[in-house]
Amino acid sequence: MKSIKVELGRALLEASQVADNVTGQSINALPEYFLSVKIAEYLHDKFESYTFSMEDSFKSIATELGINTERHPEHFRLSGKVDLVLRNQKSKKARHIIEFKRGIKSTGLKKDALRLAWLCENSPSGHKTEKNYLVVVTHKSKSFFKKRHEEIIEWVAEEFDYVSVNFHPVPLPNLFSTNKYGLGKELFGGIWEFKYDN
Repeated sequence: MKSIKVELGRALLEASQVADNVTGQSINALPEYFLSVKIAEYLHDKFESYTFSMEDSFKSIATELGINTERHPEHFRLSGKVDLVLRNQKSKKARHIIEFKRGIKSTGLKKDALRLAWLCENSPSGHKTEKNYLVVVTHKSKSFFKKRHEEIIEWVAEEFDYVSVNFHPVPLPNLFSTNKYGLGKELFGGIWEFKYDN
């Protein structure tokens, strides 16, 4: 059976190559929506049992799953929208949530990490949404991603007892940033998988 995490890595590489070939811009210099659409298209090709929705409100997904979002700490950022929802092709029910980032600043990363972990821990027992993903692409090095991974593990462990975090590095060889903040630097990507393990 195909691994979503592995296919997300392949999708990120392909989306980055398409961005470079079609627009002449690096994937981290384009709107996040471009990344979302290209990855959704790739996954649709690989997983016939999935369809997608984009920019759904997090609260609407929680309601769909029967989860009460009231009385939860504000720093879990349960308001707002999610980038991509993998849904069952027939039932259209949510299966996994995917968030995208074109940078690796700790502030934004922490908010998404905690929100995804919160969904993992609060999803109905045995539901697919006990596993969710964060996809990041930027001009930072693999060693910097490793540092962020260690921080994400700490952030999640402080709040959730039963959510594990796994990291899958995604090398993006011969692809260079056209973003003004990392101009000319080689791109690198990564997939974080959040999973409820109790």
